[in-house]
Amino acid sequence: MSETVAQISSYEETQVQSKPGGWGLWWRWVLATTAGELLGFAAPATVVPLAAWVMTEILGTVPDSAMLVIAVLAGVGEGAVLGFAQWLVLRRYIQSMAWRDWVLVTALAAGVAYILGMTPSMLADSTAISPAVLIAIWIVLGALLVCSIGFAQWLVLRRYVQKAGWWVLANALAWPLGLAVPFIALTAIPDASPVAVWVLVGIASGVLMGAVVGAVTGIALAWLLRPRSS
Repeated sequence: MSETVAQISSYEETQVQSKPGGWGLWWRWVLATTAGELLGFAAPATVVPLAAWVMTEILGTVPDSAMLVIAVLAGVGEGAVLGFAQWLVLRRYIQSMAWRDWVLVTALAAGVAYILGMTPSMLADSTAISPAVLIAIWIVLGALLVCSIGFAQWLVLRRYVQKAGWWVLANALAWPLGLAVPFIALTAIPDASPVAVWVLVGIASGVLMGAVVGAVTGIALAWLLRPRSS
């Protein structure tokens, strides 16, 4: 009997530690995700165009491999900032979650997402790959991209929340909508525009991306952390 009680107590300690969720949680999550992307996306939005400009001035060209490394490192920084901002909200509801767990998986997943996102465009310059194969690569890597952060965070969230698998689906819906913002905004900039224009548009679109992602995933989080009757 005592062992059963101990097991129940241990299980309860790992669960959500009860503060009501609802709209209060949703607003905190949206603000945290938006702020995280404001600060985090500023890294790739600043470093990538600046590095491209420097390499163009010095080398006369922009090597794809160098840009990939720079973008991935900046993306890891973006993910770390985003993950920490989100954890500041999560700790109010899951008090036993260590910040390192959430920040680490989010940072690594963001780096992987940059690799997945940049690889198809790098392969597009290759004449050895047929258009059909390139389209197939886009589809596969695109699917992995939209699931990368949600899956990585699910590895942590499942320890504390029931039905955490829905978190992967929520992120798979949120990130394509969010990523569309900087994609459209940055594509609309003329190639000859000053670096400052690229940076400012990149940061502004990152803020909107964070708001979109936060709004969609916040609904899922509020549902997952809703109070449940015993």
